[in-house]
Amino acid sequence: MLAERRVAATFCVIGEHAAKHPELIRRIAAEGHGLANHTMTHRDLSRCEPGEVRREISDANTIIRTVCPQACVHYLQTPYSAWTSEARAAALFGLEPLNWSVIRATGRVPA
Repeated sequence: MLAERRVAATFCVIGEHAAKHPELIRRIAAEGHGLANHTMTHRDLSRCEPGEVRREISDANTIIRTVCPQACVHYLQTPYSAWTSEARAAALFGLEPLNWSVIRATGRVPA
């Protein structure tokens, strides 16, 4: 569907899933889409020690780039939007924060 409409997307990738499905990661990159680091195991980073947060981010980067060296990983999207100070330091990994929000369908555009 994305190819039919000539739309490029960014897929948030969990490192464990990238390791299990490397062909999917390679396909995403080959089709011109971007990849975002969504941590290694999708743990709630607010419940992790600082070293664990860094490993979650670093390990996911390593796996994604191992299975697909040409992958462009520019963003970090933390699970549950848990932006700890360590997660905010993702700039050390060369990643920009990617956040999300939930907007309820009200039939009107938020101001």
